[in-house]
Formats: sequence, C-alpha cells, structure tokens
Amino acid sequence: MDLIDDKYINLLSSRLERFSKKNQNLYNCRCPICGDSKKNKSKARGYFYQVKNNTNYKCHNCGVNISLNNFLKTFDSVLHQEYCLEKYSAGFTGKNFPVETPKFNFKKPKFKSRLDLPKASENDLSRQYLESRKLNPNKFYYAEEFKKWTNTLVQTFDQKSLKYEEPRIIIPLYYQKELIGFQEETKGVATPTAPTALSAAVAPTKNLRREVSAD
Repeated sequence: MDLIDDKYINLLSSRLERFSKKNQNLYNCRCPICGDSKKNKSKARGYFYQVKNNTNYKCHNCGVNISLNNFLKTFDSVLHQEYCLEKYSAGFTGKNFPVETPKFNFKKPKFKSRLDLPKASENDLSRQYLESRKLNPNKFYYAEEFKKWTNTLVQTFDQKSLKYEEPRIIIPLYYQKELIGFQEETKGVATPTAPTALSAAVAPTKNLRREVSAD
C-alpha cells in the first residue's frame, strides 16, 4: 500500500470503531457510513484495501465501494485537502489516480499607478535641476519631507532621524508599465549626506519597493 495512503488511514484510525490492521495492504473497521450491524457491535465489515496503485474502501454491509480519496472527502474535508496536497506534491495525479488537483488561490498584486506626491515640475529647485540635466520634470516627483513620506509606505526612519528632514526628488520605478517602487535623488534640492544604500521589500498592499540612496 502506498505510504501516503497508509499514513492517512492511520490518521483516521482513532475515529473508526474496531479498527485493526489485517496485513500490509488491508485494514478493517466498523463502517462509519452505514454504522455497520445494529445488533452486533463486534461486527466490522468495512475494509481499506489496495487496488493496483490505489486504495479503496468497501463495506460488506451497505455495499459502498469508493476510493480512499472519496472516503476522506466524505468523512473529513480538512483531512481530504491535506491528502490531496500531499498526493499532488508526490506526483500521484492523473487519469490513473483520481486525486483532485489542489486549488491555489493566488491573487495578483495590485500596484499603484502613481505616487501620492506632487510632480517635480511643481517645485522650482527640482524642476531647474532636472531641466539642467535634460530630463522631463513631469516624469519625476518631489517629496518635501522625504523620511516622513517614506514611513507612510514602510517604517524605515526612527524619530531621531525624522528631526533631520530633507527634500528629495523621487524617481519612480516601473516594470511592464506598472509602478513597482522608487529611488530618491538628493542633488539639486538638498545638501548631500554620507553615502548610504537602503532597500526593503514592501507587501503588495503597500505596492512599492524602495531603493534609497544619497549621493
């Protein structure tokens, strides 16, 4: 009998009356589907047995004959999901093995279309600096209180750092036309500080990856 099937039958065993192992490929219990004999509580006519690469369950009282997969689906839906996932991971799926492919519900992350900041063209210093470098200031943003604004996306700067605020030009980062993060520029709008490199991942709900550097 398959080791995964054997594992899940044993996980059920404490809930199956008169459960016993007859041999390597055969288990016996009172049928939990029909309740087995009403008169004789010692009778156990439910069997888990191997059929080629599968494991089936059959009751000689009510006549039910189903796969272990369907037995688990009827008896314990949570255990059934775990069984399907483990079987799927082990490659036991397809036409000859009737295990449902587990459903994975991954939501596509949603990114912001723009940063919640004024355009660099709206500030004289940032506009002049970018135009001097032949860059379009309408494609950049301006943060008057850079550290405070960054903390609204992900906590980065402590209270002591916030006392030394500086304005920054914000460079948006795009991937396949979607905004995925930003990089900051100090030149032209602030006194350069000691070079630093700081980056952190931000959860999809924050929608941004940050790359901060001063040069």
